[in-house]
Amino acid sequence: MNTDKHEEIKDFFTQFNTVYFKERDIQKTLSFLDKDIFAFGITETDIVHNFEEMKTMITKEIENNPSSYSYDFEYLKIFTIAKNLFLLICISNIKKECPDSNEPPANFRASIIIKETEKGYKFSAIHVSVPIHASNIFLDLNKKIGNIHLNAQHTALDLLNSSVPGGMIGGYYKENFPLYFVNDQLLKKLGYKSQEEFIEDTGGLVINGIHSEDRDHVCKVVEASLKLKEEYEVEYRMKKSNGSYIWVLDRGRLVQTENGPVIVSICFDITEKVQLQQNIKTITDNIPGGVYKLKFDEDFTIIYGNDGFYKLYGYTPEEMKILLGNKLIAVTFPEDISKVKAILKNAFENKLKNFEFEKRITTKNGEVRSLLTKGVFVKEGDEYIINSIVIDISDRKAIEDKLKFNQAKLKLAMNSTKCIIFEYDLDSKTLTHLRIPPGNEIPGIIYNVPESRIKNNEIHPDHIETYRELYNSVLDGNPRSCGTIKTRLKNTKYKWIKIKLNNIIINGIPTRKVIGIVEDITEHQEFQFLNLFNSTLKKALLEDSMGYTYIDLSEDKVSNISGTWQKYLDKDLEYTYTYFFKKMLTLVHPEDKEKIKHAFSKENVIKNIAMGKLEESVEFRAIKENKEIIWCLINMKIINNPISGNREAIVYTKNIDIYKSLKCSYVPSIAQTNFKNDYIIDMEILRSEAKFNNLENILIDFKRTTENSPVNDDLFQYLTNILGKYYKAAHVSIMKYDESLHQYICAFEYWQPGKSSNKKHWNDLKIRKGSDWEVLHKDKKIIKINDIEVLKNNDIVNYLNFVKLDIQSYFSVTIEAFHQDSLYLILDNLESPSVNIGFFELVSYVIESKIKDEILKNKFSFLDYHDMLTGLSNHKSFVEYKWNRSFHNYASLGLITSDINGLKQLNDKYGPLFGDEMIIKTAHIFKKYFPEEKLFRLSGDEFLVVCENIDNETFIRNIDNIKLEFSNFENRGLSIGYSWADDEIDFDVLHKNAEELMYIDKQKYYQNTNFTSKHYRPALLQKLLAEIKNNEYHVFLQPMIDLKTKKLSGTEALIRHINSDGVITPPIKFIPLLEKERLIRYIDFFVFEEVCKTLHRWKAEGKKLVPISLNFSRNTLLESDFVKTLKIIAAKYNVLRSLIEIEITETIGEIDTKIISNISKEIKNAGFTIALDDFGSKYSNISLFTTLEFDTLKLDRSLVEKLQVSSEKKIIVRSVINMCKEMNVRTIGEGIETEEVNSLLASLNCDHAQGYLYSRPIPIPEFEKKYF
Repeated sequence: MNTDKHEEIKDFFTQFNTVYFKERDIQKTLSFLDKDIFAFGITETDIVHNFEEMKTMITKEIENNPSSYSYDFEYLKIFTIAKNLFLLICISNIKKECPDSNEPPANFRASIIIKETEKGYKFSAIHVSVPIHASNIFLDLNKKIGNIHLNAQHTALDLLNSSVPGGMIGGYYKENFPLYFVNDQLLKKLGYKSQEEFIEDTGGLVINGIHSEDRDHVCKVVEASLKLKEEYEVEYRMKKSNGSYIWVLDRGRLVQTENGPVIVSICFDITEKVQLQQNIKTITDNIPGGVYKLKFDEDFTIIYGNDGFYKLYGYTPEEMKILLGNKLIAVTFPEDISKVKAILKNAFENKLKNFEFEKRITTKNGEVRSLLTKGVFVKEGDEYIINSIVIDISDRKAIEDKLKFNQAKLKLAMNSTKCIIFEYDLDSKTLTHLRIPPGNEIPGIIYNVPESRIKNNEIHPDHIETYRELYNSVLDGNPRSCGTIKTRLKNTKYKWIKIKLNNIIINGIPTRKVIGIVEDITEHQEFQFLNLFNSTLKKALLEDSMGYTYIDLSEDKVSNISGTWQKYLDKDLEYTYTYFFKKMLTLVHPEDKEKIKHAFSKENVIKNIAMGKLEESVEFRAIKENKEIIWCLINMKIINNPISGNREAIVYTKNIDIYKSLKCSYVPSIAQTNFKNDYIIDMEILRSEAKFNNLENILIDFKRTTENSPVNDDLFQYLTNILGKYYKAAHVSIMKYDESLHQYICAFEYWQPGKSSNKKHWNDLKIRKGSDWEVLHKDKKIIKINDIEVLKNNDIVNYLNFVKLDIQSYFSVTIEAFHQDSLYLILDNLESPSVNIGFFELVSYVIESKIKDEILKNKFSFLDYHDMLTGLSNHKSFVEYKWNRSFHNYASLGLITSDINGLKQLNDKYGPLFGDEMIIKTAHIFKKYFPEEKLFRLSGDEFLVVCENIDNETFIRNIDNIKLEFSNFENRGLSIGYSWADDEIDFDVLHKNAEELMYIDKQKYYQNTNFTSKHYRPALLQKLLAEIKNNEYHVFLQPMIDLKTKKLSGTEALIRHINSDGVITPPIKFIPLLEKERLIRYIDFFVFEEVCKTLHRWKAEGKKLVPISLNFSRNTLLESDFVKTLKIIAAKYNVLRSLIEIEITETIGEIDTKIISNISKEIKNAGFTIALDDFGSKYSNISLFTTLEFDTLKLDRSLVEKLQVSSEKKIIVRSVINMCKEMNVRTIGEGIETEEVNSLLASLNCDHAQGYLYSRPIPIPEFEKKYF
């Protein structure tokens, strides 16, 4: 015994009593408690699960009663339970110290577990009791103390739980919860005389004391709750000693012991409450929608809800409690909360008999539903409760919203558009205008379109065939047609219009009606032409032209004569092209006239246009007035004027004499060094050559250098050097915006010898976006300031900054680069401020073009293999990835296929931007869990993820996380399928399996929608459900016979379709279609329910119960809720699950082995048996013997037929049967039609036989008559 520590604990406890009873200090009291404190008193409401709850209770108690109390210890004993763990038991007399108080002394009793921590002693668990008012009964401490030393840990728990109503039980947090302790109260409640009797009855496992149908539910709730916090709450049936059951509410938490984690449960008897709820449920189940009861508080806390209520909201009661804290407001649309509260407040304050409102909610799977709620206020005790019924009106609201949306959209479109809208009847060829904007004087109806408009000369002759083709296209059945033509009304000017024709489609079938939209695009065409004209003209100007002119080739007119040609032609007159050309030839050297004629005579220009040649350039010698000969270049650019329809041209000439003169003798002064892109220009040499000091040749020299250089730092530095040396500027700077520094910086700089760098001074100015410097450059391509003194009076900030930089003259050009931040090319303090800066401007133009070309090149290269919207790899990238991989070299491979649910509907509902945002969010979520380089967006809504060398645990965990993130999205966000393998990796098989699972997952979404898609056709489902409802599907039974006793040993349920004429359709005729359309689940579960009904009826009628087997398709087996659905249906009819055998075909072996294993375990754990059907029909997948937990193997007919004449088959069948015997698996031969095969199977020790030898599949009544 550790006496010193016991004394320390006694002092510690005395300090606590002083702080709590005498000083009544809340904070000091709380300092004695461990953060994981657990405590309770003598009533159900006194249970405290954690520190925060204890803090709330103590604060409330002291604030309500701050009076001091005196105390003395009547009994105090301390026991060592384990290392650093102690039990303190105390009886104290407590009396209020107020002199006027008439309160009698209270006998206060406590049992406390105290643990020693690094920070000292702390209360870990507390039980406190005072006399129960009615009976003055106390916890009998003395009775328990005598056994403390025998088993201190169990006694400590026993002391803590001895007065809990209903009792307590503890079990180790392991499989089946091995018993840790059970208290006397619970043993008494369950009718056990001793703990030993309870252990003998349950085998020492807590799980065996729970009703078999509740065990799975209890385990799931406990596991899910303990993942979130160390406590849980669940209702279930607990077994009594006489075999009956009571309903209990189990509130428990996880505690740590030396032997491992233990779940401590406090159990309350709620049998009467459950019986009352079941009575209410019987009534409420017949009410459409749901029934529920709420607290009238801020969160609308749920008190009760029937199954219909929870089904509407998409949560189980446990999920609503664990995930949402039973707060109904948590699933209410935020926009509707204030409206709902206002309606309820009005109804309550005005004492209305009832209330009614509509609201939107979000279900667990992210689906938005509209609900109609009707309710009343009822007073229960001191508070008001809301009793309501709720009905799903989503379909009605969807129709109303769609109608409103379409009406608003049509109205908006009709009012806002300037387009002409018409209807065109394909049969009568009649065009009826639905909307004619003001200013358009056109008839309301036009007959015989398009020919009548052509005949009336309303269509430009060049566009008649295009106009006819527009209408012929939709007449030929195309859903839409579009074209651009020129049209006019009589005696008016032609206009450019764009026509769109769209066939009206109803229920997927094109009608004979077309909606047309006509848009006047004349201004757009004129704008395009002006852009083209201006850019061509700009090029002429930038090329330093001697002169240029504008020619209308169609009208044979020459105008806008400028430059040198004005000396020979009057600029204000119009000339024919022939006259202009004749005049131009007089200036051409005789030896060059032929090549000019060949290139620019009117006849040859027209020939070139016909061949598609729209630009021509020729070098020639020109003779000046002083008889001097110079080299020139003439350029003609042909353009089409969309307004007039004419062929037009811009012709300009430029002087290239210096370039041609130096061509042979000039050695370029630009040399490339051994360093990449490190260009050196000795401009001093160039400037010393008088002939070279020419803008034309400098530009040619500059272009030659930049053409072979990428856009990089070397190029920019070269740029500053050439400009600085040419202009003899003090500095040449390139300014750009630095995102990391949030300011403009001087990135590159040239400074003249003898000058100092300005780079640091520029950066020290900390020029931000929106600064005066940026405003100075805004919307200005070029800035020329010969003397900064002009800024002194109206731009003082920039003036002072330039003074700091010692700048007297300032020239800048803005270099734009698409959506990127602009660059600013700056010259300051030129040697001669009045110098021509044309070269400066042209250099910036060349560099700007080069930057834009590089950006486009990189962008197009990226988009070739990537999706523009998300940046993920595209389908082309996926194909190349798959082609270039050898997947069998990987240790493992996982594939995920996914499809965004209802993307088209989201686009229709919220607009395409919302759909794009959904796609981007999907990509972002995938990037969080998997490497981006193996994420592919294959099409609009389809994604694929390839996971190389990933372990299965990580793979599944990441998928679960992704599903969780999508769970609150509209339309359940995403449908996902996946497959993983670490042996015999076949990419195509994995891909196929993943897609199959994805389509199955998508069915959950389709079940709540009414639209048609590539994966889902609701019309087929409605037809199938109608046929089931009309009793067109029937279950037949085929007997199985024991080969030893020759008696009935079981039967198989088979589906047949019987129409109104009594014609029977075998499953081979309709099952493949239902599987293809993924509707087979409805038939599978229909057969299963019919089997359950039959077994239930046989039991009620006292008939012999024989096992019934039935087949499920692979699609149904792979549903996540498959086994849960089986259990729900089986429970509905209270059938023995072991009488139902689930047949799984051999093709299940194509699925991931882990998935197969999990499916079979779930089925077996639920109490059903499994049969492997059609074994040997295609191939014998022996691995299924180790993967699938089955009870029966059915030998396919193809394997047993002609068994008597095939020794190979006989060897195979005997081996399979013997192997099954070793594994305790029974065997059944299928398709037995002859006595010879039957006898041979019996000799091979096959257990059972099934086939036409005994009976065809027959209706159930006939089966009962024959075998019972």
